[in-house]
Amino acid sequence: MPMKLIIFSNTYPYRYGESFLEEELAVLVNYFNDITVIPLHYGNREIRTMPAGVKLAEPILDFSPKNRTHLMIDGLFNLSSFDGVGDYYFSSGIFSGRKIWSFHRYLLLRRAMLKSIRKKIRRIGGDGEDVLLYFYWGDKSVMILPELKKAFPEARAVVRFHGADLYEEVPGMIPFRKRIFPCIDLAVTISEEGRKYLYSRYSSFCPKNVVVSHLGVKDYKFNYMFESSSPESPYQPFAAQEITSEESVFRLVSCSDLIPLKRVGLVMDALELISSDELTVFGYDRIEWTHIGEGEMFHPLRSRAASYMQKPEHSHFSFAFKGAMRHQEVMRLYKENRYDLFILLSENEGIPVSIMEALSFEMPVLASSVGGVPEIVGDDCGVLLPASPSPFEVKAAILSFMAKDRKDIESMRKSARTDYETRWDSDKNYSSFAAMLLTVH
Repeated sequence: MPMKLIIFSNTYPYRYGESFLEEELAVLVNYFNDITVIPLHYGNREIRTMPAGVKLAEPILDFSPKNRTHLMIDGLFNLSSFDGVGDYYFSSGIFSGRKIWSFHRYLLLRRAMLKSIRKKIRRIGGDGEDVLLYFYWGDKSVMILPELKKAFPEARAVVRFHGADLYEEVPGMIPFRKRIFPCIDLAVTISEEGRKYLYSRYSSFCPKNVVVSHLGVKDYKFNYMFESSSPESPYQPFAAQEITSEESVFRLVSCSDLIPLKRVGLVMDALELISSDELTVFGYDRIEWTHIGEGEMFHPLRSRAASYMQKPEHSHFSFAFKGAMRHQEVMRLYKENRYDLFILLSENEGIPVSIMEALSFEMPVLASSVGGVPEIVGDDCGVLLPASPSPFEVKAAILSFMAKDRKDIESMRKSARTDYETRWDSDKNYSSFAAMLLTVH
């Protein structure tokens, strides 16, 4: 039974992201007595507090993979192998469209990681006995798995697959899987749709063991726990807050990176189509949209929203772009405000943690029907749009929700909470996952 667990993250515990890994780790410490986290890169140098006893190793890279200069230098100028490159040049349609850069970016990243890992490999796996290598994502750090398996033949490997790290259509291609997949002892998808994709896309060399294990979120609405400065009481709840809500204001909230994949601009396109007269018909004076998250589209969208709001005829709208927020701050925002509808219109998703969090706070959800989203958004707690909705379809869905009787909306809110308690509670889901990890052999 492997007792040493080595977790490969993207940036956790640096930066704000991977909050879901943070919650999973809080459960894993109850099952493994030796856990080490190895980030791919620093993100930024600010470190979040990890559970007691969890060790943090030096990141694989000392630069961000988004830094093209460092990626080119470290990826080209080293003695790492070019194994597998020929297969992709001659058999994978590499010369079509955006696949060219996508392939070379992965190639450079893999070589840069191999260059770095040679110096650290013994510190990673020790003697290789009773070691479980757990890659939280299925596209970046996992590219060094074949080399780790050669160095530690007795080690076992588990890989989680979410959305962008699973579906090749998102980046254009995800190479080297023919080399990586045979080294995986257990592949874990977060949705049934993801499991089917693995089998259908890679049937000839798909990992033998593929299971579905849902992510989950903690109950920050009622059993919310966050770190305090007191060593005697490492966690404390939020102070009780009285939620005030104006019945005449319809509050919309979204939470995602501001990148093209998330199609946040589509939300704005739809909201700009809603007139004050239409709001009045359904008993509302104003609509407020709050977005949480940052990315390349942050400044363009915020500027567009500011310009839109300056016109007197648009006084029935208000927009708030919060930027990046710590997970604790997001949960506090949800706790202290009553939002009417959570919206996510991504081009692709696994099963979004952001939707799980919305359900836990009794928010009905409006989402595009992509990836595993239909597995979490049902008619009882939300509305599914087509995979590629138009602004008019998004607008119609929002107005249709506004038109619902208040009792029906309250029923949807209760169903959202029930769905969370039944299927998306992290304590339940991660405990089952941890017990499964202990059986990998």
